[in-house]
Amino acid sequence: MMSLILLVHAVIAVAGTRSIWKRKKIGNLALFLLLTGFSAYTGAARPAGLPFPNLIKGSDIVFRPLGIWIEHLLGGPVE
Repeated sequence: MMSLILLVHAVIAVAGTRSIWKRKKIGNLALFLLLTGFSAYTGAARPAGLPFPNLIKGSDIVFRPLGIWIEHLLGGPVE
């Protein structure tokens, strides 16, 4: 199943790359390949047992230190 997922993504990537390359849109090509690669990874991550990206965890990495810092500035947790 995983090889089918990767094969479909590879076919889409090749077809899209040829089309975008003809129009000389290098920025669009980079974004397309980045999104196609991310999509292929997320499609194959769960069956392969690889770490799966999570938006909630990503926001925690960004906002938790800010929350702790603000809490410290305000004098600690409110009870």
